[in-house]
Parts: sequence; structure tokens; C-alpha cells
Amino acid sequence: MKKTQKNSRRRAFRLLTILTGPDRQAGLSQLIDTICARAAEGIGEQILIVPEQYSFEAERALCRRGGDTISRFAEVLSFTRLASRVFSIYGGVSEEYLDEGGRLLCLYLAAERVKTQIKFYAASLLRPEFLLQLGKMMEEFLTCCVTPQQLLTAAGQMTGQQAQKLSELGLLYESYLSVCKTGRADPVTRLSRLAETLSQEDYCAGKRFYLAGFSDFTAVQLRILDAIFPQAEQTQVYLCTDGSDNAAFRCGAQTAKQLSRMAARRNIAVVREQVSERTCRPASLELWLSQIMNTGGAPFSQPAPEVSLGQADTRAGACELAAGIVQKLTRTGVRWREIAVACTESGYVQAIKPMLQRAGIGAYYAGTTDILGKPLLQAVMSAMQAASRFSFEDVMQYLKSGFSPLEPDACDRLERYAYFWNIRGSQWLKPWTRHPEGFGQTFDEETDRQLLTLNVWREGAMEPLQTLHEAWLPGRTVSERLHALRAFLEQTHFPEIACEQTNELYRQGKHQAAQEQEQLYEILMTAMEQAELVLGAQEMELDRFLQMFRMLLGCYQVGSIPANLDEVLVSGLDGMRALQAGYLIVLGADEGALPAFSQSEGLLSDSDRRNLSSLGVQLSLFASDRLERELGWTQLALQSARKRVWLLSGSEQPSYLMARTKTLLPQCETLSRQDAGFLPDRRALCAQAIREQADWTLDPVSLQVRRELERRCVFSFTALSKEAVQGLYGRQLSLSASRLDQFAGCRYAFFLRYGLKLEPWRQASFDAPVFGTFAHYVLECTVRDVMAQGGFHETSQDAVCAIAQKYMDEYTEKFMSDAQQTDERCAYLFRRNRQEVLGIVRNVADELRVSRFAPCDEELAFSKDGALPPVYVETPEGQAVLSGFVDRVDVLDEPGGKYFRVIDYKTGHKDFDYTDLLCGKGLQMLLYLFAIERAKGTHIAAGKTPAGILYVPGRVDVERVEPGQTDEALTKQRQKKLVRQGLLLRDEQVLQAMEPGDTPVYLPYQNKKGELTGSLATREQFRLLEDFVSGSLRELTQKLFSGAVSPNPIVRGPMVSSCQYCEYQHACHKDACKPDVRYMKKVGADEFWKELERRKANG
Repeated sequence: MKKTQKNSRRRAFRLLTILTGPDRQAGLSQLIDTICARAAEGIGEQILIVPEQYSFEAERALCRRGGDTISRFAEVLSFTRLASRVFSIYGGVSEEYLDEGGRLLCLYLAAERVKTQIKFYAASLLRPEFLLQLGKMMEEFLTCCVTPQQLLTAAGQMTGQQAQKLSELGLLYESYLSVCKTGRADPVTRLSRLAETLSQEDYCAGKRFYLAGFSDFTAVQLRILDAIFPQAEQTQVYLCTDGSDNAAFRCGAQTAKQLSRMAARRNIAVVREQVSERTCRPASLELWLSQIMNTGGAPFSQPAPEVSLGQADTRAGACELAAGIVQKLTRTGVRWREIAVACTESGYVQAIKPMLQRAGIGAYYAGTTDILGKPLLQAVMSAMQAASRFSFEDVMQYLKSGFSPLEPDACDRLERYAYFWNIRGSQWLKPWTRHPEGFGQTFDEETDRQLLTLNVWREGAMEPLQTLHEAWLPGRTVSERLHALRAFLEQTHFPEIACEQTNELYRQGKHQAAQEQEQLYEILMTAMEQAELVLGAQEMELDRFLQMFRMLLGCYQVGSIPANLDEVLVSGLDGMRALQAGYLIVLGADEGALPAFSQSEGLLSDSDRRNLSSLGVQLSLFASDRLERELGWTQLALQSARKRVWLLSGSEQPSYLMARTKTLLPQCETLSRQDAGFLPDRRALCAQAIREQADWTLDPVSLQVRRELERRCVFSFTALSKEAVQGLYGRQLSLSASRLDQFAGCRYAFFLRYGLKLEPWRQASFDAPVFGTFAHYVLECTVRDVMAQGGFHETSQDAVCAIAQKYMDEYTEKFMSDAQQTDERCAYLFRRNRQEVLGIVRNVADELRVSRFAPCDEELAFSKDGALPPVYVETPEGQAVLSGFVDRVDVLDEPGGKYFRVIDYKTGHKDFDYTDLLCGKGLQMLLYLFAIERAKGTHIAAGKTPAGILYVPGRVDVERVEPGQTDEALTKQRQKKLVRQGLLLRDEQVLQAMEPGDTPVYLPYQNKKGELTGSLATREQFRLLEDFVSGSLRELTQKLFSGAVSPNPIVRGPMVSSCQYCEYQHACHKDACKPDVRYMKKVGADEFWKELERRKANG
């Protein structure tokens, strides 16, 4: 009896109504109006089927139109939810299906089973990247209702590589279905089961079905519709098409024909209706939407303020333009919820997100996100990577993730030491013994305490990672690796930390992030469970396991619902197809992105698909069909706008739709990045409001910021107060040569380094400072020892080198730890530096053998406890004390006169620069020269006449050798770079005492036909220089006491500036700091002395 009733229902008159129209909002509204009208008549069992991602908006629209009672008569379902509804009645609702991650794991198992039969894909068969592509292929086969036997049969009718490819795909497909039969089924098979159930049962009988939001249907969806049509009392389908040859609507027109043919086969009447109603929009916007995807059409002759174009050079520029538009709209009273930003690529979402956050614009980021970039999963993956290889990047990413056992301060200190000494690999598991400050430092009790603390932190952080590392020895199964990972998570209290972080996010009002965090932990547990279930017994190498687990996690997605009612919607362009927005900003209107065009997906090319189609195996769309569908989807997305649209491009090649828009609407507005008017944060926004005296609509936080800024408007920027200067530098200003040079070069850099104690991070190496310390130590000790043995005139070169070698060994024992001495890299660098320093020692010895000037002091200290007192500088603001060292002092004590000179070893390049002197730089040697002269008998050089200053090169550069160049030419070439720089007394007898002969090798002057030229100064000029140096020192000290900190870099040309190699250039915000740039041209000797005379004459 029951069977007879079913058949009679199927024989009853059935009707398929196909609604068409170019406005998808109007089409959906007409369907909902029909549903509500029949509900008012008491007709129930009405089902509106929409795509999964449209269901929320469709339910809202139905409830808004039908009221509270509409749920008694109608409901909104997707095909997947329809399957759950049917299975709950006829059985099968408890059936479990694979998710994306489970599919990947089953594919691995399926590939493992048939790998001996695979040749074409053998090289990449078990790689996660290939399995992802294979998963898309399996989904396509199932969606298109293609069987493995069809593929194998088609392969048998082909030849060559294409036959091999299809044959192997058929084998893999067959193996995959076999694996699914022993466990969970593929999710696509749920729809296949739905089609079978609907064709066998009378669920659809007496019901009315409505479909909207589809441009076309897959093969399995068509099977479902083929089961619905004969039973349903009536079926209405809306398709967005206008019946024309417009490419954007062609897909809908073809689908309408396909449904008509399917209904005809079932003897079902088909009625076509045109949706005449349109969404209310401005005339220019309506014209633009109707013609944008078409060709031809008459231009709109009137102004079109509702459609605007924007062009920027970069994505960031386009995002600034979009954010500026949002700000301008809100200032005119538009609510955030009326604005939607549709991004064509995920890169635009990532670029605009921080801009909106910083500007205080509330935004909801719709769609799915890259969960592998979330902190929780980043912590897990970085810990797994760290346990496998202990790289610096992975270890520090885990330690700073918030899930490690260390506090942030401990992480920072560990990171600094590890970065400084380039810690990686097994070095994380061994005690750290190197000095925290680098090479050449003395170990004391404080150093031992620092190392002890660092090692305690290191051991606490490495213990769980080391345990995980040892559990992940080669040859482990997936199950064993997962158990070790689970033990690691428990040992580090990962679940408790994740829960506390989620609660904290809720407390901070970050509801979207909190919702995602909750899902992420569930995803992690699900992924581990699925991997255990499917691949638990499989042996897998660690690298492949890590790749597989990362790929497995990446298969999952998280979503959230808006936490606030008033937020800007930021979505992908495809997400706008079912939404409505008053104001639509399309971000990323670039060529190839709007509309998007993609090559064929998966492992089969368009050629493969066409060949299969010719053999009766129909897969997904070809390239031309995909392009038409993309045009249709773009059209649907643009139709979400009701009041205004902006197309913004961040590329040099904007979308052709922008040119098309300009043709249709010649008077539409075109914006550039300069028109953005984007105010990057609340302060900038409020400052602009104050400048314009505008009464803008601001959120409560911004209003508070505005009131604070208005109170500060009466303030002005001033230098540091006297109290601040004393707090930063002390009551008595301590100066050194390097500090003076830094302040003379730029006040702001001095403030950052010596005031705020900011230092850029460096890695330990034998760089210039370390090499300089080493070279100075060897030269100081060698010169002192040689002079004690009778001087350089009495000591052979071999003996001098032997002395230098002794002090090199002493330096090694005294300043380098055992770990540094045994480190291969350190040992190599140190050997290379020993040879270079030995060359410097030989050069210094050669000079002193021919000179009558003899060293009398090495490392002469100017300090309270030194051989000479420091240099005191008295100013009305306070006292400053200049302390330091002179590398060497040489004296000449002969009847003809008593002289001394000051020597400085320079391991870097150093020129005696008159321009630097005028700026206050490079005063160190001159200060010490005149300080020794004024020492009044307390030093052997005191009272003698200054003979000058010399910078002795403390390095031997590698020279470029030309083919065929002789050793003599190479020696002459190298000697040129060893000539000293400096300033000497213009006195031929003194110069001859320094180096006899008319062609000096070491000194910076020349004797051309009896005329002395070069870096020379008369006695009167030295006196003039002394006054200048004293005045410059006093002036710099007064500026320091005044609290001046604003930048004042020296610019000496387009390519020469204090900022060029400044370590603090990234901390110098020139737009805010307003630097007082000092432009200086290169000054020669004559011009320099004239300037000093002018200054003396002017007082």
C-alpha cells in the first residue's frame, strides 16, 4: 500500500519554475516573497536551498521578511544540511565522514598501498604537497560522479604519458575508496548517498523547494535535483542571468538550459519567469552594474559620484586609500556596519588589517584565515621544529610564543646571548661558557653570575625539548611520535596556558581572536587523533612527519561570528556574493585579480580534461568556462553595493574593469594615494579634527584622545630639562673621545646611545672593535718590551716579532675562554688576525728604527687614577670631565730642541679631516696633545713642544693584484696605504728627526724641491688650533648641559651623511623629529686656517 502511494505522488503534476534576472538581490527577494506569501496562506514544508556560505544571510533575510513565525513554514538549508535532515529520518545520520585532514592522511595510506605500481608519480608520491593536489583530484572525481573504472577504461584508450598518468590516478582513486570503506567515508559521498536516499524515499513529496545563489551545479548536485524534481510539489530556481550574450551571465543561462533538459526527461513542466524588480540604487551605479561586464554601451553623460576609481603604486598605498575612504565616510555619519571592504587577494587583507587596527576602526575579518600563522599553532610547530634540529629561529620562536616555561625577560636575555654567539644545534644543550659581552672581555664574579642565570634558564627551557628530541629518534612510528608530542604538551602545561590565553582575550574584548583560539586547540587535538587513527602504525621519517603534520593542520579552517554589531566588514571578494553593503570598497582591482583567472587545478591539464570529455568522462569546467563563471561571480559580488562603489588598485597594471568604468562613466572620480587622507592612528585623526576645527563623529576613546591633545596644544617642544640631563648623564658630565665624536656627529644618536643606553644587537665576531682591542694590546706590550730592551735600533726584526708572538699568546690565555680557543671558526679567525697584527708590528718597528723620536709612554691614561689628570671643562651650567687614553707618546730630546708627538693606532680607515674638525669631530688627539703640553712637569713630555699627531694604520688590507704584477710593485702599493695621517709641525729639522730623507715613506708630507707640502702647521697655527679645540670642547659641553637632543646630522654631499651608516637610523623619525641638518662642504687646509683666524678675530 505504501509503495502505491509513493508512485501516485510521483505521477502527480510537477512544476519547475526558473526565475532569471540580472539582479541577484532582487531574485532572492522574489523567492523569499513567494515563501512568505504561501506561509501566510498556511502552506508549510517550504525549503530554501542556498550555498553553505550564504545560509546565514539567507536566514536573516527570510526572518526579516517573514517575521518570528516563519520558521513554522519554511527553513533555509544547504545541500549538506539537507543531507543531515534526510539521514536523521531515514537513517545514516550517525555515519562519520573524513574532514580535510583525514582525507590527506587516507591518501597517504592509499598511496603507500599502491606505490610499487606507480611510475609517473613515483618521485613525489608520498610528499604532502603532492597529496594535497591528489586530494583535490579525488574530490573532483567524486563531485563529478566519476568512478575509478571509468578512468582506467579511458586510460586504456589513450597512449603514452597521458595514458600512464590516468592509469595511475585510477589506481590511486581505487585505493583511496578502498581505504575509506574500512573507516570514515569521503565527505563528498554524503551527497551521493543523499541523492540515492531521495530517489528511494518520499521525503520531497508535498514539499516546495527554492534554490538561489547558484551559478551552476556539480554533477552530484544535479543528481540530487534529479531526485527532487519528480517528487516536489513545486521547485523554483533563481539564476542570475539576463538572457543576453554577456559573458558574466552566460553561465547562468547554460545552467537554465541544463535544468530544463533534465526536467523534460522527467516529463516535468518548465516555466520561465523574468524578475523585473531591481534593487533601489542611484542611476549611475545601476548603469555601471548592468554594463560593467558587457561590451559597448553608451557612456553616462552626467556626473557619477557613486562610482570612483583609485590607483596606487603598491598594495600598502591602495590600503591607505581604502582606510582613508573609511575614515572620511565615518566622519560624515556613516556607520561602520554599512561599509564593506572586498579584497581580491589575501595579501590586501594582511596589509589593511594593521592600518584599521591602529586607526581604531572596528572591523570584522570574514572568511577563513591561515591558522598556521596563529600563535597557538605556531608555538606547537616551532617546538616540533626546534626539537628536530634546534635552530636559533625555531627555538626562539617557541620560547617567545607565550607557551614556553620562561618569562619574557628571561627569553629576551637568552635571545640576546644566543644571537650574539650564534647558538644553534647541540650548543643549546651544552653549558654556555663564553663571555656575554664578547671577545677580549675579562671574566669576573659578575660574569659568572650572569652565565649561571643564563644556564639555569637554558636548562629549564631545553629540558622538555630535549625529551621530545630523544623520543623522536629515527625509525619511530607515527603513533610513537604523537605520544611523545602529547607528553611534551602535558609537560609544558600547554592546555592550561591555552585556556588562560583564551580567557584573557575575552577579558580584553578581543572576541574574534578568542573564538579562533578555542577552535585552534580543538583542531590540534583533532589532527593528532586523526593521524593516530589512520597512520598510527606507519613508520615515518621525522622530516616527513613534520611536513605531514604541518600540512595536516593547514587543511583545517577556523571561523567566527561578529562580536559587535557595528564593524566594517573585511572579506574576500567571493564572500560578498551573498551580502549587502551600502558602501563597497573593492581593494585589489589589479589585472589578473579582478576578475581572477586561474589555470586548471589539480593534476590534470585542460588538454587532459578535453580528452576525457571526448571519451565520456566529464570533469570540472574548462578554462573558458571557468573564466565565464568567475565573471559571473564578480558580477554578483559587485551587486552587493547599494549606494556607492570604489575600485582601488595597488598595481602598475590595474584591472581592465577600471578602464571599462572610465569609458562608461567619463565623469567618475579618480583618486590617487595623495588623496587618501588616511590618518594612521587616533592621535593623527584627532589632530586633523583639531586643525580643521571639525565636529567629527568620534568613538569614545578617540574623543578622550582629542581632549588630551587639545590640552597639549599650548605646549611646545623643548630640550631636556636640567634634572633630566643630570638623571641621564650624572651631575658631573663624564666625557670620552668617542662620546664627543658621537655628540658632534648627531645629538639624537648620542642621546639614544648614552642617554637611553640603547645599543643595536650584534653577533660575536673578530670584527673591527675586537680586532682593534687585540691589535692595541699587542702593540702596547710589544713597544714597551722592546724599549725596555734598548729600543728598536738595538732589537732585530725577528726579536720584535718574537715579542709580539708572546703577547699574542698571552692575550689568548687572558681574554679568551677555553670554548673560544677550541672553537674551529674562532681559531681560524684568530690565526688570520695574528698574521695581520704581526704585519702591523713589523711596519711600526721599521718606522721607529729610522726615527730619532722614541716611545716614552704606551696607553697613557688621562683620568683620576692615570698618569695624567683628566681634562676638566668648566661651563656656567656645570663641570665636565674628559677621560681617555693615548696609544703612544714619542719624544725627541736633543740640543736642537725638545719635542713630543702623539700616536694613535687606527684599525679602521682614518683620515685627518679639516671639515670634521670644524664640526667638532676628531678632536681627541689634539685635546690630548695640548693637555700633555700643559701638564707642567708631571710627565716626561710635559713642557716640550708639540711636534704633531699621527694616526698609524693598524690594519693590513688585502690588495688586488694585477696579472704579472711584481712583488716590488705590490709592496709599493701596500706601502701607500700604510702612510700615516695627521698633522705635523712645519719644521724641517723635526720632520727629518721623525724620518730622514727627502722622500718620506711613513709621514704625510712631501718635500718638492725644498718646499714642504702636506699636513703641516706652523707653531702659530698650532696655538690657533689649541684655542679652537678648547672652544669647541666648551661649546659641545654647553650644548650637552642644555639638554639638546634633536637630530642635527652632518650632510657633506648626496652620498655622504651622518645618517648613512648610523646604527639608529630606524629609530630616527625625521618627519616628527624635524632634524636640523648641517650641510658642510669639503674644507681644505688653507680654508680651514682662514676660518680659524676669522673666528679668532670675531672673538
